Amino acid sequence: MRELERATQVKQITDPNYDLNPKLLWPFKDRRPLAWGWRGVEREGARCENLIPIDRLELVPFHVNGEDWVDGEEMLRRANDAGAFPGCQGWSQHHAEDILERANELSEAFREFSLVFPDTILLNERGERHVPYITWRKGKRRLCWNRLDIGIYCNRRFIRLYRSSL
Repeated sequence: MRELERATQVKQITDPNYDLNPKLLWPFKDRRPLAWGWRGVEREGARCENLIPIDRLELVPFHVNGEDWVDGEEMLRRANDAGAFPGCQGWSQHHAEDILERANELSEAFREFSLVFPDTILLNERGERHVPYITWRKGKRRLCWNRLDIGIYCNRRFIRLYRSSL
């Protein structure tokens, strides 16, 4: 029953005529989009049930054949392709927020790239769709959002947990 209730709340939040009550409906810790007047959540994505083992994260390039950028919808399609990008599915803004809280644990190799979390899609005040990503700016990791309609540049990466060989 609770999942049905939550789905109804998420559906309501995407309706531009719905009176957004962020205390009840905004599922994320970072509330800046609310201050900017964003409409809400198209897809919340998976919850982060446990701390992510940051030392097991690996970067996964999703641009192919020398692409400088890829269309946002194509990036979402690739993110869901478990055959081509195993382990890259289900990474949401909840995961981004967990990683960001412990960003000092990320190795310096991660500074070169922005980490995309395609399991969450947010809508701004104009209805434009965005996915969260973590980037390195001004000596610090920051959570930002990439508009899907302008493309995703080659400095973005999916992430996954690498499997240790047993």
